[in-house]
Amino acid sequence: MRREQDANPIGTAWQIGQAARLLAGILGVKVGVMLAVGAAVAALLGALATFMGIVVVQAGSYFGPQGLAVPPDHLEVMITVEERYGIPWQVLAAIAREESSFGQNMGPSSAGAVGYCQFMPDTWAAYGRDENGDGVADPYDYRDCLPAVARFLLDHGWRNDDLEAQRQALYAYNHDWSYVDRILVVAATYGLGGEWQGGLKWPVPGYYGISSYFGQVDEARGPTPHTGIDIPAPIGTPVHAAAGGVVQAVTMDSICGLGIVIAHRENVRTVYCHLSEAWVAPGQAVQQGEVIGAVGNTGQSTGPHLHLGVIVDGKAVDPLLFLEV
Repeated sequence: MRREQDANPIGTAWQIGQAARLLAGILGVKVGVMLAVGAAVAALLGALATFMGIVVVQAGSYFGPQGLAVPPDHLEVMITVEERYGIPWQVLAAIAREESSFGQNMGPSSAGAVGYCQFMPDTWAAYGRDENGDGVADPYDYRDCLPAVARFLLDHGWRNDDLEAQRQALYAYNHDWSYVDRILVVAATYGLGGEWQGGLKWPVPGYYGISSYFGQVDEARGPTPHTGIDIPAPIGTPVHAAAGGVVQAVTMDSICGLGIVIAHRENVRTVYCHLSEAWVAPGQAVQQGEVIGAVGNTGQSTGPHLHLGVIVDGKAVDPLLFLEV
């Protein structure tokens, strides 16, 4: 709950309920994020028409390698809080991940915020309660903290059927519009569920640098934003499947070079480009972590590296939303 310099607001929406699905990708010439929510759809579509559907998300600056997995005991409390207060557990999870990596980094921050959800002391005094019956209202205890977050958001106007109300409530929690957008994007990502909540495995173990992030624009690619992340590694370095699935295609073209596409379920694919070798064939089943090829420098490449892409519903999304080391 840090207090930071205001940033320009950018439009996002997300859907609450069983149909929740991330529809992030490339819209026009910039990275876009659109997730629909009930009555907000019409207004959002109008805004998208006006602003060309543009939402710029440089996710590489804020998504670390720990992935998205929510500790099971924390998730249980989040679901209970949703049932009690109506705040979607996905939102609570996104805040907990952003603020303390689910309790791994609880401060105090440079601004004096403390605990699982990084409350300022005066705000905690207003919203914190002893929820687990141990006699202490403890901001470091997720069982006390998560209900306090829900009370705060409701007290600041959160409504599940009103995107702008959601954004304003999140902005009250942390005065930073980029924070608001991060929370909504990650909350929507949790809506994908299933195999993706545990995250994708890093495809090039031992090489964790990123030379180009999702959405990044540079001279080599021209005006088109980057549709994945680039991981530099020597030619011949083994490339591992980020998740289990079935090889959909092994391709060769002037952009991707030698590439592999793996289908993980009906609407999700991972893409591996610029390979020097491919050791799988279309229709072949692969396991998470299985070696599928080798790093190369084929296609439109600026040096030996793996381009990793994630495609959801036909749209490119940031792999760092899903990756864990």
